[in-house]
Amino acid sequence: LNGRVFVLGGRYFGGSLTTGFLFDDMLEYDIARNKWLLVGHLPQGGRENMVTFAINGKGYFGLGEDANGNILNDIYSWND
Repeated sequence: LNGRVFVLGGRYFGGSLTTGFLFDDMLEYDIARNKWLLVGHLPQGGRENMVTFAINGKGYFGLGEDANGNILNDIYSWND
């Protein structure tokens, strides 16, 4: 979205967290400034296997699974 990359959620494996920890972080990478920023947290907590896409400068994310393996059927959006 407009020269920035977003990374949302995901699972961490390795080190002392070998059981897999789900992140709820919403991170933004500003390409021009070469900086990562924490811009928020996912509203329903950590999730994995979600979909993300953008249409006309608006970002969308949702679906996927929560930490208990429950299938999620929600979709969220954010404006640039």
